[in-house]
Amino acid sequence: MSGPRLLPFVPAPYSDEVLGSWLARVEACNGSGAWLNLTHRSGMGYVFYQIQFDLLNFNPRIEMLFDGLGVSYEEAIKKHSTLKFWSVFRGASQGVVPGTTDLRMPATSIAQDTPMRSLRGLGRLTSSHEERWHCSSCIAEDIDERRQPYWRTHHQLVTSFYCFKHSIALRSSCASCGASTRSMRRNGWGMLTRICECGTDRRIEVHGKQEIPEIYERLGRIGEEALAIESVDLSWGELQQAMLALARRHDPLCSKRYMPVLREAFSALSSETGAFVMRPPGALRELVHRSDGAGAAVRIPMMFAILGLSIEEAISRYRAMKSTSDKPIRRETKSVTSEIATARAYFQQRMLQGIESPASMRSYCYLRIWDLDWLQAKLGRKLKPLPSLAEDRHEIETRLKADDPTLVLRCAVMRRMMARDMDTYEKVRAILAPRTIQKKRSGMAQKVLRQRQDRLGEALKVLLAQNDSKPRHISYNQLGRVVGLSGTQAMLAILNSPALSEQVAEARRTLKERQLRWIIWDEHKKRKGRPVRISAVMARLPYRGWSKELVELFRSYVTSLPAHE
Repeated sequence: MSGPRLLPFVPAPYSDEVLGSWLARVEACNGSGAWLNLTHRSGMGYVFYQIQFDLLNFNPRIEMLFDGLGVSYEEAIKKHSTLKFWSVFRGASQGVVPGTTDLRMPATSIAQDTPMRSLRGLGRLTSSHEERWHCSSCIAEDIDERRQPYWRTHHQLVTSFYCFKHSIALRSSCASCGASTRSMRRNGWGMLTRICECGTDRRIEVHGKQEIPEIYERLGRIGEEALAIESVDLSWGELQQAMLALARRHDPLCSKRYMPVLREAFSALSSETGAFVMRPPGALRELVHRSDGAGAAVRIPMMFAILGLSIEEAISRYRAMKSTSDKPIRRETKSVTSEIATARAYFQQRMLQGIESPASMRSYCYLRIWDLDWLQAKLGRKLKPLPSLAEDRHEIETRLKADDPTLVLRCAVMRRMMARDMDTYEKVRAILAPRTIQKKRSGMAQKVLRQRQDRLGEALKVLLAQNDSKPRHISYNQLGRVVGLSGTQAMLAILNSPALSEQVAEARRTLKERQLRWIIWDEHKKRKGRPVRISAVMARLPYRGWSKELVELFRSYVTSLPAHE
């Protein structure tokens, strides 16, 4: 639907412009007064924090706001956000996004195939969801064509590491001072500016053009294809099934252990938590691939990129396989070897790598149960006796009392259950699912907190090193603006780091000394070698009264001044 416009002028959004970038241009064209009047009439009030840069939840007030802009919520969220990507690769089997007619609501997980309650939960799945990614050549192109620079939707996809149009690595910060390009406003949207606050022109690209690896280019193209697809009639679990079926045809080892194949194809680095980090050569962006979160959704386009298939080609091939197969292709939720030949191939490959304890492998458990003679010939005395089914069940009951669910899921007894008692295995997974999700969320929160603390530490160093203006009191809001956080977010991150808290406290304690030093230096430059007068310094100080310590500092600073050239 399209309602009457309530603003004097509403610029049309560019076809590839992300939602927050367009809304910021609308506000700039009409002025803050007209914009606040629209938000007030739509029920948002004058303090408007609800809008997000990319994804926003539907409600009647949002609908009224878009009516005032002459567009519908469905049109805006489909054309100018990354929601289609998440709907295609993470869509639940039931439930659509509120406010739309056919867009699947992203699922919480494959194990719990239920729609998410809020689109804001998608932001927490990525390691860099607070960043705003842009291409310096795209900014230059916008300026040359006499339009306001804007953020592209496809640049914000988790599968995008480069701008394919200009072969340049995407960046989210200033190449000179490192300040984030994210808007300082609390609602997270704003216009992309040509000049950084430090004076650096964002059109200047430091690294120049990059040679994009073919596998990453295919991955990025698949992500862009997801934005162009109207809808996909397969859920996340069904797409996962299609990916596994196609992967098995491509490589027998993908039948059960496709993660090493993905890691090798994308030259990813393993981390301590069992995930791996994707960062192509020359790129400034990285993606942490986990079993859940963004990694679980990106896993499907990653495999499609390895196979060299588009989304539509992959779906059509999968359907052709199902129609010609004598047996239905069942969904395999766990990486348990289902064929003896594949298990033998994988077992031999791992043994060649020098595995000291073959009993820890899933293929060993499978062969121990279903192909004992072959395994006996390979291992000889290394073959260990197999506990009975009752003993394994008793051990699982004991381990379920542990606080850490990974102590249960990653033990050898669970691998044996995957091979010979799938019913018990699925029951244990269902019991541990809530505890596992909670642990992953806690780990993600700690990672985000550490990232924020690192960025705030760098921002503090930048502020203390600035010498172009008189030093000011360093507040949480000031630090947050530099890195694209609110004052509250910056405060919580700083207070959770004793070292960072001490650095901020020290900067505040030495404020008078830093101001005095800067004023003396500025007076020295103005007077061109003539003696600095204490009366001139006193007149410029933001506080009144001189203590004995400040007088001593004044004398020491003045005597240490270099001769004027």
